[in-house]
Amino acid sequence: MAQEPSINVFSVLILIGAVQGFLLAGALLFMRRGNRLANLYLAALFLAMSVLLIDGFFHVTNYDGPYRYLLGLSWPVNFLPGPFLYFYVRELSSPSRRVFPRIQLLHFLPMTASALIISYYFIAYGHAPEWAVSCCTVIEGTQFNIRDIALIPVAIQKITYWTLSLLLVMAYSARIKQSFSSIDKINLSWLRTLIFLFYALVFIFIFFIFFSAKLGIQREIVPLLYLSCAMITSVMAFKGLLHPEILLQIEIANRAELMRTGQNSDLDAPFPTPDILQNAIGMLQKEKYQKSYLAPERAAEIARKLLQLMDREKLYLRPELTLSELADKLSVSANDLSQVINREMKKSFFDFINEYRVQEAKKLLSSPKYNHLSVLGIALDAGFNSKSAFYNAFNKYIGTTPSVFKKQCEFAEHDKALNVQGRA
Repeated sequence: MAQEPSINVFSVLILIGAVQGFLLAGALLFMRRGNRLANLYLAALFLAMSVLLIDGFFHVTNYDGPYRYLLGLSWPVNFLPGPFLYFYVRELSSPSRRVFPRIQLLHFLPMTASALIISYYFIAYGHAPEWAVSCCTVIEGTQFNIRDIALIPVAIQKITYWTLSLLLVMAYSARIKQSFSSIDKINLSWLRTLIFLFYALVFIFIFFIFFSAKLGIQREIVPLLYLSCAMITSVMAFKGLLHPEILLQIEIANRAELMRTGQNSDLDAPFPTPDILQNAIGMLQKEKYQKSYLAPERAAEIARKLLQLMDREKLYLRPELTLSELADKLSVSANDLSQVINREMKKSFFDFINEYRVQEAKKLLSSPKYNHLSVLGIALDAGFNSKSAFYNAFNKYIGTTPSVFKKQCEFAEHDKALNVQGRA
């Protein structure tokens, strides 16, 4: 027996999420500042998710009865969030700018195939297929609903695109470490968190497919699924739209990458190539350096001058020090300096500078003269621009936290004083 239509708190939150998505999409479409193409991709993502939330609103409230087969028209939209998120991340994280390449249309093949099938059913039978609308029709001889099986390719497609998007964020994180000594404001950690939220959404999908029917909690899991979509929409709005300064910093980071390499990054392929996947785990793009190979003698000379400059002027104490600024000090190109740090010293620019900062912090932490400073004060004096960056770097290079290291130094100093008193 069909349940009576009803409005509850879950359905209201889902509807609010859908309306918010439509409003944000409209705002992005008319936005003139920032990366226009990235804004268009994000607007398309908001629209797709809002359509799915509207579909969810009707399912949760049981108002889908009269419009049951009409709602099947939204089924192809399930295949759109993955590509649009991937396009958005790629456009945001890539130093180069490009027009929409025709080959990129291949990403929409699953959606197109689904739309053609849905259209055929409407033309031939006057309604959408059962698998596009039914949440309660059980396949004979199984415990699965007919819609469960149809959701499997949707889940696989989403996992694929979330993974590709995550790889692009990882590649970007590796690149900015070649040009910046502080990356807190430009590391796209919020976007990585967002992708993990999308992964969580897929896992809810998978749970819905394989376990909800067996546990008899289909009606309970559906609101959670759509509420998760609404929450992700809110997170993206907060970071991608309401904090435009984040996107400005990313633009600056991308320009620095172009200056460092002297050429555009190669991310125009419809799917990441093996080289790009290698870059995603931090491997150097050796082919970039082959075009401007630095002779060993010249590399050694730059390395010597670099070390002398760092010891003499302590430039690492400047929190916002960049590769290009350091290159200007040495009167060399950013490309050449990057080669020296990467090849001769086997480090990224980020690691090279932060090792100096950690060593400076060790001196301050171990000196009684600086006992009046807090850990944050020590971090700022050593060149770090945040406490979290300081803790991460210190733990990476020293193997413990600054607080523990400071206590160890205090104990050592106390033991030393006791030994002196004992000998006296």
